[in-house]
Amino acid sequence: MLNFFKKSKKEEENTEKTLCACGCTGQTVAEKPAAGRGVLSVKILGTGCKSCHALYDAAKALCDKKGIVASVEYVTDLQRIMGYGVMSTPAVVVNEKLVSVGRVYTETELELLFKELGILD
Repeated sequence: MLNFFKKSKKEEENTEKTLCACGCTGQTVAEKPAAGRGVLSVKILGTGCKSCHALYDAAKALCDKKGIVASVEYVTDLQRIMGYGVMSTPAVVVNEKLVSVGRVYTETELELLFKELGILD
């Protein structure tokens, strides 16, 4: 009789080594950002205006430039934005913590913000 609830040892090892919930092996735990601080989630909250797009582009560029493994998402859904208590956009959410509201950062300013948050050394 097969046990459908127990993973094989190989599946357990693979699960521990991956970052993605789907089980893909493209990104291993050894490649985590910022000295093993975990997967970085950056959300830019905005209504679709030019300023919000500029902040999103700066966040993507900084992560690419610094080699930060991050999920950078641009959120335009007003219900989700209001869920963070944001009344002025653009806003920046890092690992589900609201860190900035109503300010457009340049790539250099975002780098300083990430250093303050301990993401970059």
